[in-house]
Amino acid sequence: MATLPPRLVADDDRRVLQGWIRAHTTEQRMVQRARVVLLAADGATNRTIAAATGLSQQAVGPWRARYSADGLDGLRDKPRPGRRPHAQAAGFEPREPNRRMHLRRRAACVRRLPAGAKP
Repeated sequence: MATLPPRLVADDDRRVLQGWIRAHTTEQRMVQRARVVLLAADGATNRTIAAATGLSQQAVGPWRARYSADGLDGLRDKPRPGRRPHAQAAGFEPREPNRRMHLRRRAACVRRLPAGAKP
């Protein structure tokens, strides 16, 4: 198996990647990708990186390549094909409930209850 040369990581990128790893709010997939890049920069092989991150060897190579091609932006998810997101995910807020309609429905239910029953 050929050994890949260590990837050069700029100091600014290294600080950002280490920040992603330390932050408790970072998505775990981003933490794994940051670890892949940092271990590759330290000269680790794909096999060693795979064992350390829990990824397969086949998954390590593309993340190394995406970082070397696009930098930190290459580690983010690309848009996937398929149906567009739901309207609420696009930023639309649901309408406020109509209080008058709620009271009408409640009154109709109360009228249908047997005498003496509580709603």
